[in-house]
Parts: sequence; C-alpha cells; structure tokens
Amino acid sequence: MVGASNTVGASGVATSDKAAEVVPDSAIVLDNTVLSNISNAVTQNNKVSFKEVLTSKIVMGNKTMTSYVKLAAVDVKARVASMADPVDNDEVIMSNEACLKQIEFHRFDLVGRVYGNSLPFFVIARVLQRRWGHLKNFRVLDISFGCFCLHFGSMEDRNAVWLGSSWQVVGQAMGLDLWTPDFRPRATTAMCASVWVRFPALPLVYWDVENIFRIEKSMGDPILLDGWTADMQLPSFARVCVRVDLSKPLKPGMWLRGGQ
Repeated sequence: MVGASNTVGASGVATSDKAAEVVPDSAIVLDNTVLSNISNAVTQNNKVSFKEVLTSKIVMGNKTMTSYVKLAAVDVKARVASMADPVDNDEVIMSNEACLKQIEFHRFDLVGRVYGNSLPFFVIARVLQRRWGHLKNFRVLDISFGCFCLHFGSMEDRNAVWLGSSWQVVGQAMGLDLWTPDFRPRATTAMCASVWVRFPALPLVYWDVENIFRIEKSMGDPILLDGWTADMQLPSFARVCVRVDLSKPLKPGMWLRGGQ
C-alpha cells in the first residue's frame, strides 16, 4: 500500500492592482488587528457578520479608522436610451459581444471558496490582497454564496498561485479552481483544487511515468509531475500535482497490483 500526504506551502506580500506599494505602518497594524479579532472569533466559534466588520471602528492612538468605502453611482440613462428592447417573450436577450469581452477579461481567473467556519468576504479579500496583491492587475471579487473570483493579468501569475501550494485563510482551508464561462456560484458548489501529493517509499519497480500517472489518476485529474520525480533524482518519494474534489476526502493510500 502506498501512502499519500499533502505538501503545504505559504507565501505573503502586499496590496494593489498595479505594483506593490508601501503600506503605512498604521494600516498594517489595522490589518493585523482586524484579522486577529476575526481569527479569535473563528477559533471561539463566534459568528462575525460582514456588516460588523465593515462598520466597526478601531481606535488607534487618537485616530479612529474604518474600512468602509463608498463609490459614486454611474448615470446610465443616456446609454440605455439608445439601446434596443432586449426583452423577447419574457426572456432577456444578452449581448454576445459583451459576453465575449467578459470571457476575455476573466480568461486567467480562478474561483474559490473558504471551507470551515464562515468568514466575511472583507476578511478573505484583505488576506488575499496582502498575499498576492503584488501581482499585476490582481483583484478579489465577491461572486456570492461564499464564492469569490481571483483576477490575474497573466496566465503565468495565475498558474503560480493555482499550482504553487495549498492555501489557508485565517486558519481555514481554501479551494481554488479554474474559472469557466459556465461557472455558477451556489451554496452547494463543489470546489476542486490543485494539490501536490507525495507517494513515499514507492517501490522502484513502479517508478515510471506511466505507472505514476496511473496512481495519480486514481486520486483525481493529473496536472503536473515534479521534475525531480520525472528524472528519478529523489526516489525516496514521488511528487505529483493532482486536481481533486474538495468535497470528498483525500485517500490516505491505495493498493498497487501487478508488475511482479
């Protein structure tokens, strides 16, 4: 029987949808205070509402700080006036051209969900902005039902996050998967994630790309094979990246048959 174990990694950095910016010490302290309070509430199984996080004020020295930001509304009357009637037999006819623009805009995006105790989107967004905000055009979008979208400016940045490591937000597991045009957020949406898995003490008779792929496929959809594994440079364990369904338990191991 071959065992499987997850490999866990972490990374951190700044915020902004351009380049990384220097954040004032007071803002960093505020972030740490908010995240610490949320983390404590989660640990104690207390529910923290989105409204409470947004409207709560934190006193720092002689300053009171709040996270709430309101954007100005956009007047669309002139644009709508020139639009043809989009309703046909109680159905709204969507613009294919507009849909294609959105598909192009989101082509490098990931969709995600945090598992475990419920966290307000504000907290999730702040943590992920601090972690990956240095990446070009990075944004975190709330798409409802506990799901969110991570926007990237390039495939390289997207893959660096998606295939880089396992993820957590304030101690809660987070699943990420590739965005597709037919993705629909639901409270019951099952999320998949790319997970690096080790097969320790794999017998040398099975140390071949063909057989390793067979083992990997029994766990999910194969994505990557570690370079050291492919070149047999570290035969103490094989390491692969597999896309797994997070709603199902990860197999602790599997029986291998044949070849002897």
